[in-house]
Amino acid sequence: MVRVVAVLLLLAWQRVAAEAASAGETRTWVYDDARNPWSGRAVASTDGGRIDAVRAFVDRTTQIFDAPDDISLETLLEMETALHEHFRALLEAAPADADETIELHASLQDLMELISSERRYIKAHPSAPLSDAFVDIHDDLLSHGYDATTFESWVAVATTEVEPAVAYAQIAQYLLLEPNVKAHPLTSLERVHGFLAQAAILASTQVLHALLALAFNGTDSPAVDAAEAAIRLHAPDDYVARMVLAERLWTQQWATEHNDEALCDHVVSLYYTSAEESVRDLADGVEPEPMEGSTRLSQRWMQGSQTNEYFGEVPENGLEALDYYQSLAHGGDAYLSAEAAHRLGEMHFFGDANVPADAAAARPFFERAAAGGIPHALANLGLMHAHGLGVAKNSSAAVDLFTQAAELGFAQHGLGVVYWNGDALVPRNATRAVGHFEAAIDLEYFEAHQYLGAAYLDGVGVPRNVTRAFEHFLAASVMAPSRQSLFNVGVLYYQGTGVQPSCESALRHFRAVALRRDLPGFSVRHAIESFVAGDKTRALVEHLLLAQLGHVDAMVNAAFQLEKQLGDAWVPRPLETALRLYEHAALMHNDSEALRQLGQCHEAGWADLCAPNASQALQYYQAASGDAEALYHAGWLHLAAADWQAARGAFARCRAFAFPHHAPCVAPGLALDAWSLLHDIASWWSTLW
Repeated sequence: MVRVVAVLLLLAWQRVAAEAASAGETRTWVYDDARNPWSGRAVASTDGGRIDAVRAFVDRTTQIFDAPDDISLETLLEMETALHEHFRALLEAAPADADETIELHASLQDLMELISSERRYIKAHPSAPLSDAFVDIHDDLLSHGYDATTFESWVAVATTEVEPAVAYAQIAQYLLLEPNVKAHPLTSLERVHGFLAQAAILASTQVLHALLALAFNGTDSPAVDAAEAAIRLHAPDDYVARMVLAERLWTQQWATEHNDEALCDHVVSLYYTSAEESVRDLADGVEPEPMEGSTRLSQRWMQGSQTNEYFGEVPENGLEALDYYQSLAHGGDAYLSAEAAHRLGEMHFFGDANVPADAAAARPFFERAAAGGIPHALANLGLMHAHGLGVAKNSSAAVDLFTQAAELGFAQHGLGVVYWNGDALVPRNATRAVGHFEAAIDLEYFEAHQYLGAAYLDGVGVPRNVTRAFEHFLAASVMAPSRQSLFNVGVLYYQGTGVQPSCESALRHFRAVALRRDLPGFSVRHAIESFVAGDKTRALVEHLLLAQLGHVDAMVNAAFQLEKQLGDAWVPRPLETALRLYEHAALMHNDSEALRQLGQCHEAGWADLCAPNASQALQYYQAASGDAEALYHAGWLHLAAADWQAARGAFARCRAFAFPHHAPCVAPGLALDAWSLLHDIASWWSTLW
């Protein structure tokens, strides 16, 4: 994965250094709070041995990491504070040996990643891990569902754990969020709060307790005040608390001492930290990039049975799908047999239908599919050889396979990556790699924009051009959005590299990256899985909790459930709460579905919450121009006002959407097209007389 070599923490220091240079003085960054590297100030300094100090720090810190002894969290915090100071000192220095400066900068970058990785590990692994007995019972409950006897034995084991608070926190989350609609429906939060109380020593438990208070209490209550204090306290080190704080500050729900410009810088720092954690999880293999797809409950009602270009309707159950593809693979149709073999290869490669993920087992299926002329199978085999997955790593064989796939209009990007990286078998050739990336983009493989952005940014394989670098990174973030592509664009916006600097644009991109991070058992997708499993109450609870982090999908899903009475989560005045969530998603995040729902509220006057006002409703529908249903409603309001041309335009834009979203607009749109044609004929006829 390409990474822009830039650290946002350095940007403020670069400005300080520039100001200091213009004033002819040396300045040093001093921290007011070692736990928060963003909190500090620049003071005058006369120390002339900055390069020596940086070199000594790198040597000393490297020795600590190389030693076999464990490193405490306190030591890591001290290291991090000192590292930031040395980063800034290095930026101000102007040594004769530029290579040494670059080398020291790279060493500090490596140390920063080591410190961050070690801190994440310490937070994720208590000093005494949970026992195998506790973990085994938890796995059994997740696999087979709630059973009273099994659950009580789990609670009993928790009392014997070395760190019972960690066990009780896991039990509380299980009761709160894991779907158990039949065996153990969630009818109150009393027992959840009981287990949380036994885990109150943990920061993560205090944050979850604060989330519950924010989700189920009004804006003015002692519980909400206490929740705000807890969120502010834990934001520096806790992802959830940091996201809640950023959302509340940026949308002005909580007070701040910053002016607009300073507030943006402060919130950017919060989102940047969470975004960097999200990208590192992806790079470290902790968490996969989630598949793109609908995360809106309202859209699920419009999705019928899924069809496939080659196979027709495919069984949704994994085991049935496995049998289905196996039967096709042994069928008489050569192409269907090859395509089915490819699907079987994917099922074995990724793990599906109780088949364990096994690249070696997938290989013969891909080879059979490749022999049948399936270009995707050739590309998959190329990837396996390029990375040594299920086969010995061999970049030369990967190039041969990618080349065969490229002749069939596939895998140009794979060829580019092999030449971009280079090794003993295939020497690096950046110019050739760039050519393949450009060919990949011509084939609409837009992830290649990411590599072209890096090429232009660093002047590798092409002349350096930061404007074109930004254009490619931006194209990747729009056409093939991933955490890394969005993160890179955020950095460039904040730096003003290849584009005018924009704190708000940087904030928007870092926020998007941070929100893509899925915590175990706590995500919008997990909430939707609970909803599909029939546990609508737990789905609503999870959506309401995630809404506090600024998840717009969660806000709108929670509002949808409350509006349609799909789940009982003890929310007072559910329709009023739904309207408030829609308003927040619409006005603060410009969400199309939320804007449409506000339009419907003003069109229908929900329980007197919105005064019926067709003009106001139409404004909301028009603002939600990216929503087919909003255009449908706008069309009928235009018809009611006898504005035939405006109605025709609304229905025409609605019909441009894909099936099934455009379906309701087809009939009225065609009728208005016919009316327009008749009107034109009548006008022409009248000119003849």
